[in-house]
Amino acid sequence: MTDLTNILASAITQPSTGIAVASSTGAVALVAYWLFRKDDGKAVSRATKITTVILVIVAVSSTSLMWSRSSMILSNKIAILSSDKGYKHWGITDRDWSCELGRNIWEKYGLEARRPEIVQSATTSPDSAILVGSTYMEGLGATAVDTGEARRYFEMGLKGGSARAYNAMGYYHEAALLDEKQALNYYLQGAESGSGVAAHNLGKTYRDGRASLEPSAELAAKWFQRTADLGCPNGKLSLARLYIAGEVGEGRRKIQFPKDLSKARILLEQAADDNVPAAATDLGNLFVEENDDERALPWLLRGHKMGDKNAAGLIAELEMRRDDNDAALNWAKVGANAGDPRSAYFAGAILANMKDYDAAKTWLMRAERDGVEQALPLLGRIAEHDNNPELAKSYYERAAASGSAFAKSRLKQMRTLPTS
Repeated sequence: MTDLTNILASAITQPSTGIAVASSTGAVALVAYWLFRKDDGKAVSRATKITTVILVIVAVSSTSLMWSRSSMILSNKIAILSSDKGYKHWGITDRDWSCELGRNIWEKYGLEARRPEIVQSATTSPDSAILVGSTYMEGLGATAVDTGEARRYFEMGLKGGSARAYNAMGYYHEAALLDEKQALNYYLQGAESGSGVAAHNLGKTYRDGRASLEPSAELAAKWFQRTADLGCPNGKLSLARLYIAGEVGEGRRKIQFPKDLSKARILLEQAADDNVPAAATDLGNLFVEENDDERALPWLLRGHKMGDKNAAGLIAELEMRRDDNDAALNWAKVGANAGDPRSAYFAGAILANMKDYDAAKTWLMRAERDGVEQALPLLGRIAEHDNNPELAKSYYERAAASGSAFAKSRLKQMRTLPTS
């Protein structure tokens, strides 16, 4: 309503319209009065009367033209205002717009089918511009990655005054330009303007010590809490993980943070109730580590049902602890096929324990390829079983370099064995 009021006010008060209308109308009235009055008892001549009528007609025509022009300007501005298709026009909720990543929004709301309409509205809608920019930034749908186009659309959103545009520009500087300092500035502006996703990115920056900053548990916690306060449950998940880890940063840059598993459990349960799948899985894992299997399993099953790919592997680990290899193997395969490398490792470990070495090797190699170093010692054992000491030694050496005590022990024993 305020925007429409401003448009009306500006259209009426422009010098070429409202002021000119009042001035010309007043002038005509004065001239007509002066010409038509009787002066010293003498009537105004017929020619003068005709001249006056012509002046009146010209003035009225000019006034009508000015009002017409004013109406046209007003109509155009109202048309632009009505064509501003914000995020709600596309069915996106307030929480998702504040909290979710561009990829998640695009996929969750099936926006690919509406892409032509979104692109068309991007020139007048900052929200639409940000949506289009996200497709270029991440290569969503049929759109190829083009960071230059992404920036162009993000800047359109920024000029339109969208708080989310600050996060978009921050992500562009961080991912495309590798400029973490400038990204930090944008995240800060976005967080202070009410963007939950920007506040969350700011918290991760302080947690990990990016942008040449020292890790700060205090500031990470502050911005994760701010994320939660803005209605974003992933802030609760990140804050809970901070309480579980009890530290931020890596190596010599580690900063201690007071562990508080009670607070972590409360936050995880709240986040799970707000439909964050990883929160349910993390809560189940907390109970696993506390050897409380009865409380762990329902939360892990809930995390799996909600779509968290890591839940199945933890259920497999739980079933292994119960010595139910069949159930454990089934869950491990479910997790591995969902893309969880640790589940592939569990599947290999279970099969190796069942002495199905060929099948075990397939799963363990898959896990090792995806970065699970625990698979290396088992692959070494299988290589020894296959009478391939050179391959076994290679696996053990790599495992020993990662700190495996078992691999170091096997290498020492292999050096003392007689060669044939």
